[in-house]
Amino acid sequence: MTKVFFDQVPVLKLAPSPPPPWVAEPVHDAAGITWPTRARLIEIFGSDELVSRILVSLMNEAREDNALLDQARASADVPLVVERLHRLVGSLAFVGGVDLERGGEQLIARVQALGVVETAPQLQAFQRNLRVYIDYLSRL
Repeated sequence: MTKVFFDQVPVLKLAPSPPPPWVAEPVHDAAGITWPTRARLIEIFGSDELVSRILVSLMNEAREDNALLDQARASADVPLVVERLHRLVGSLAFVGGVDLERGGEQLIARVQALGVVETAPQLQAFQRNLRVYIDYLSRL
């Protein structure tokens, strides 16, 4: 007799929290919601080794997408800016960057409605915040 087991793949989706101040350490709000910890990620994904692989892959892809976002922003290429933002937002959602994810989704809509030049300050702020979050993840 053969038994088939179906493992559910967890999807990390944290409860929305107010935007954290952008610092290099986990941020705690009054409700106790924080950026993900390594222990929390291990709990969700099942092993330390898997978390390490996920984080390395995510950080490499996010850095690459961020560099390409710089180029797209410099050329005011709306479709490419939106594409890179979509990729970054998806990565952030995967590892609990809820506040950046939400901000990125709003930024996508703004870029589509107003263009790259008009949203340049918001794009720059998003990228600064993204770098802080990547730096935080790299130390987990």
